[in-house]
Amino acid sequence: VELELTITKRVVVEGAYGLSNIHIMVDADENEYVWATSARALTEGETYRLRGTIKEHKLYKASKQTVLTRCTVL
Repeated sequence: VELELTITKRVVVEGAYGLSNIHIMVDADENEYVWATSARALTEGETYRLRGTIKEHKLYKASKQTVLTRCTVL
């Protein structure tokens, strides 16, 4: 998929392989997306054009989310 998303929150977590950034994003229709990566740290409040793969759809704290993987910032 190719989407234009605004970063609403970025959380840095430490895992077994080092630091990872979890980006929580929304599109123009207020749909929520999540992307976890250690390769890139995007800025909160900025809008980016991303291309990636939909990994899954999930419910987190009563919020529907689409999880993305293998994203590239265009």
